[in-house]
Amino acid sequence: MSTSDDQAGLAAGGPPGIATDEMVTMLGEFQRMQSNNARVSAAVAASLGIGPTDLRALLFIASRDGVTPKQLGDFMGLTSGAITNLVDRVVAADLVNRAAHPRDRRSVMLVLAPGGEAAAAKVTEIYRDAFDEVVAPDRYSSLAASFRALSDSLDRTAASGPFPLTGPTTSAGPTAA
Repeated sequence: MSTSDDQAGLAAGGPPGIATDEMVTMLGEFQRMQSNNARVSAAVAASLGIGPTDLRALLFIASRDGVTPKQLGDFMGLTSGAITNLVDRVVAADLVNRAAHPRDRRSVMLVLAPGGEAAAAKVTEIYRDAFDEVVAPDRYSSLAASFRALSDSLDRTAASGPFPLTGPTTSAGPTAA
């Protein structure tokens, strides 16, 4: 970004490098993508007879060579009790199996069942088709790196909270704008 872009961003109250109107546009498009992703996830999950949270867990397990319930809980941000219920659901749906942990006999590994492998392959195909409409396959690695960097930045941001609100508030909390 140029110095004039930095100054425009700061003058408008935004971060250096991004003018406020550009940031608002990016956030709007990011939220639109999240909303459309949620719609696709809900439809795919419904076709599998599971919920979107279960699908998210299934895809996390598919992206690893087996995970422990603790690792899944950390990723999902769920309690151990909620993870137990989630795992019970995806096991009952024949999408995931519990396997013996190779080094810790007190733990289990969650691995894809054949039905989970087929479901993950179908989800991959759905997203591949969507990405192929807008991203050349030779740009996938670059896009994945950008997603990873943004995810890491958001993770650091979340860890630095809470975020005090500024502006008019009432005793019931912030006022609606």
